[in-house]
Amino acid sequence: MTRCKICRSPYREQIDQMLVDNRAYNEIIASFPELCLNKVNLSNHKRHIYPSMIEEARRKYDSHVNELASKVLDEITALDSVIAKAYSIFSTFDFETKPRVVEVWTNTLLRAIKLKNEILALKSPQNEFVKILENLWKEDGNEEGRI
Repeated sequence: MTRCKICRSPYREQIDQMLVDNRAYNEIIASFPELCLNKVNLSNHKRHIYPSMIEEARRKYDSHVNELASKVLDEITALDSVIAKAYSIFSTFDFETKPRVVEVWTNTLLRAIKLKNEILALKSPQNEFVKILENLWKEDGNEEGRI
């Protein structure tokens, strides 16, 4: 059985969420006066829950990224289809007799190609996530006890 006062508390989830939200220790302590918490309690609790919270956040984040990646792949497939169709239509028109139609399909083709290239050039958000988590859990040592 854990000796941590916060882990044994019925308010653990709320306290954990307040820690994740980077709330000041003083605010957390004031929110739960019946627990008689102090900054050391909060600091120790944060230190031992850190690995499990990071793992949970990473799992949720990876799931979200995979979902978004699937949607992006669907959009790229749709763009490939538009590009192929625009190119086939574009190549069948006579430039001399229907210049406006050729212009419209050329613009459609170029916009689809540009959009596909912009999507494919997006950076992976993995590094940003790691930076956010590191900043969230880094002890800054200020008087308010922020995490």
